[in-house]
Amino acid sequence: KNVTGFSEWALSTVSPANPLPVAADPAAPTAFALLSAAPNPFNPTTAIGYQLPAMGAVRLDVYDGLGRRIRTLVDETQSAGSHTATFDAAGLPSGVYLVRLTAAGQSRTTRVLLAK
Repeated sequence: KNVTGFSEWALSTVSPANPLPVAADPAAPTAFALLSAAPNPFNPTTAIGYQLPAMGAVRLDVYDGLGRRIRTLVDETQSAGSHTATFDAAGLPSGVYLVRLTAAGQSRTTRVLLAK
């Protein structure tokens, strides 16, 4: 007997120890990535995109040209997938800022330019 594409044997062998296979989400990122900020140059806000292949602790920091951390945009556990954080630089001087993403023992850095 066939029930919606599965045989009785297949249905009878499904258990918590032997679940039905689940297809991977084709839209889920497969690599850790820090994407380009948009817009860049910006004034006063820019969106910073990043991708996480697995759930985990994430930290997204902004540093000035002297290497001082000036903002933490994200500091939390996040699910796998594509994410965006907004950097609001109102009140900061024009210049180059570094954005650093750290998660799962990896880090990536990109530059953004605040042009007032």
